[in-house]
Formats: sequence, structure tokens, C-alpha cells
Amino acid sequence: MRAKLSIEAPGVRGALIFEGETPEVGKQLRQVVELLVPVGAETAQPPAPVQAEPDAKKVEDAVAAEPKEAPPAAKVEPAHLSFSTLALLFRCAHAFHLKLAGIKPPPSEDQKIGTDFHVGIAAFLRGEEYAFEYPQNEVRFGHIKELLFTLRQAPDLAIEPREVLEAGGVEWVGYADAIANGTIYEFKATKRLPTAPMDAHALQASVYAAMFGAEKAKIVYVSEKEAREFEVAPLAGVREFLADMAGQIKAGIANIPTGLTHPWGCARCEYRTHCRFYDFVRGNGVAEIPF
Repeated sequence: MRAKLSIEAPGVRGALIFEGETPEVGKQLRQVVELLVPVGAETAQPPAPVQAEPDAKKVEDAVAAEPKEAPPAAKVEPAHLSFSTLALLFRCAHAFHLKLAGIKPPPSEDQKIGTDFHVGIAAFLRGEEYAFEYPQNEVRFGHIKELLFTLRQAPDLAIEPREVLEAGGVEWVGYADAIANGTIYEFKATKRLPTAPMDAHALQASVYAAMFGAEKAKIVYVSEKEAREFEVAPLAGVREFLADMAGQIKAGIANIPTGLTHPWGCARCEYRTHCRFYDFVRGNGVAEIPF
């Protein structure tokens, strides 16, 4: 048997094809349909396994009854948003909804390493001693110590400053790593140095430069071998950009796993342990069908 399930949502259209014995196809269809039910914080768990397999008649009825309209996008009215939340939306709409629903996943190992690196940088800029928890961060720190010493002498030095910009009825909160000599500095611990700044990082630095009224922003990538610096201009029309983002979020963002389209979006997503879609595609809802 061969069955096709169409999925449509604002800005998204796709189809899933199922092949195999009739009962097995019906089981797969039911699992996918259950996954697509809107989820809140209290329901952000993988669906219960199907206990009974449908008969052939029920399978044929399910295939014939393809959804004509996607469920309405969940509307939210956030009073405060940060760029990190917006960046999460860019990566995956479902993860964005999990965060707004109050889900707080434990930090990943990469996040722990990044936090350790940034705490050490802030401590040095304050003239404080800090012992890195991760040896690789001690190595990375050696590549930027001279730069940090220069920044520490800047008369306008601000360490981990916070800025709020109202746009679209939302207070957008920004946290920079440092400001010195009229420049925003964002430090990124990485395993490999990029040849150009990551799009999300460039947008973040550009937005922060505009929010803080800085002349420019610099993104400093630091690996265990060396450091590389990129300069970014402030984002022109930042208030209009954030107002547009706020309007789209308030209008409703479809609660669908857009992160599945990214080659490593799910594997590195901190919300994957709470994501029923991730659980489904990683084995609980996938089975080999013999031919």
C-alpha cells in the first residue's frame, strides 16, 4: 500500500509518503497526525505508542481524508523578547514555542563550554582572577589575551551591558559581551574558524550595535589554534526590523518543527530532549519496511 499525507502551514508546504503493508502504513499515519496536534508546556512529551493497529477500511478512510486546512498558528503576546529567542525562532518554530511555553532544558556540553569561556573573559576585563573549568578554554583565552588587555584600558569599557529597545509593542532586550572604544564585541568559542561570520552571528552583532548606539560591531571567533575577527556595521532601521518581527510573532507562528530541515539543527538543539518530533524521527516512530 502507498499513502500520501499533505501538510500545509503558513509559508510551509510538504508531503510525507508511506509505503508497506496496509496495517503498518496506517500505524505510521496515526503517529504522524498525533505529532502535529498543537502542544503546550504540559503536553510537550512524545505521544504514547499506538496500542492497536487499524483495519484496512480505517486506513483507507484516513488516507482519503487528507487535511484541507492547517490548524491555526498559535498566537502569543510576549511583553519581552531577546535576540536569542528570535534566533531560536529562526532555527526552529517548534523550539520557539517550547521556550515560550516555559520549557527550560538543561545546558548542553557545548553551552557549558561557551558559558565557561565567556565568564572567564568577563572576569579578566574586570581585572579578576578566574580558573577555567575546561582546559580548551584556557588555550583559547591565550589567543585573545592581548586584545582583552587593550579593551580593558578603554575609557568607555562596559562589560556584559544590557540595553532595551521598544519596538512593535515589545521590549527587546540585548546583552552584549562588551563595549569598548565605541565598538560592540561578541566572542564565539568554536572548534573551526569560519571564513565569514555566521549569518545569525552577523545579524546579532549588527542589531546590538544599533541598539547600543555603537559605531560598529566585531565578532571574534576563537578556536584552540587561533582567533579571527570580523567587523559588522549597525543594522539600519533596527526598530522597524524588530517591530516587524514582533508583529509576525503576535499574528501567530505555526508550531511546526522547521529545525528538521537543517542538517544539524536538531542534533545541537537544546530543546531536543523535550521535542516529540525529534523523539519520533530518532527511532520511536521510524521502522524499516522490507520489500
